[in-house]
Amino acid sequence: MSQHDLGIPVDAQRSYAVCVSNAPLDRDLTLYQVPEKPLFKYLSLAAGQKSLDRLRALVIDGKAFFSSPADFNDPFDTFPIIEGPKSRVKAELSVRRAFRRADRLLPPEQRAYAKAASKRPLTRGSLATFQTGMADSARRTAIETGVFCLSERNDSVLMWGHYADSHQGVCIEFDINAVGLTPSALTPLHLLFKVKYQSERPVIRHLFGPGAGEEVMDAFRTKAAFWEYEQEWRAIEMHGARQLFDFRPSMVRSIILGANCSPSHTNAIREMVGGTSIKLTRVVPSAEDFGLSIVSEPTA
Repeated sequence: MSQHDLGIPVDAQRSYAVCVSNAPLDRDLTLYQVPEKPLFKYLSLAAGQKSLDRLRALVIDGKAFFSSPADFNDPFDTFPIIEGPKSRVKAELSVRRAFRRADRLLPPEQRAYAKAASKRPLTRGSLATFQTGMADSARRTAIETGVFCLSERNDSVLMWGHYADSHQGVCIEFDINAVGLTPSALTPLHLLFKVKYQSERPVIRHLFGPGAGEEVMDAFRTKAAFWEYEQEWRAIEMHGARQLFDFRPSMVRSIILGANCSPSHTNAIREMVGGTSIKLTRVVPSAEDFGLSIVSEPTA
């Protein structure tokens, strides 16, 4: 959309989507789920020292890198279908409702202009522009959202292949409950959603309506049924894409080395966790079937 479509500045359009999407993300612990068992993070070490530095930042320094959905391997993940208003009257109502909800997020110098712009009637052509703008705004919000993905599984041959560089990487074990859920100890990794899987793509029907926040967050935690083997959980931070977020390093319980993890990476990781309580284990392919076992790794 151009700077003058609908008479609404682009920054203001972004604010509406942020306002809607951010609605349920206040720190009300009842909105989130608590895993009963440890969760796991697969990591590639393909980038050499850069990968080892990121691993150290994660397990030693307690800094988790939240990815952008733009970098995911699923083009549908966090990008739902957006159904816009079918009439100009409903579209105008949506614009006004959006301004009321987002007014507090706009810079003071934009509020008067935006308020006046919201009262202008939409033309037939601008209705189509408005509908396109809604979808674009929702997509921008998704791309700017940070996501930290975890899994209930540490023995998935597919995930070791996809996310841990063909079994040459590692898998980090997190005990989310190692730090109690109290306001003072709360970190982004405590604010988890269990991903649900379904055959139908999520649809947002009321982007600016009262229930929009719940619809947006439901889309953020919904994936196609063919990903169900991942058994994913995810932490979500608005405006957090490609950023580091602090958490308590004591939540890291162990590092599992891939079956093909190189001796040099193994030695670097062994040195990295020396003197900590982090256990070191390794995946071993079964000699009898297609299963994987996890065994203790020598400390020296």
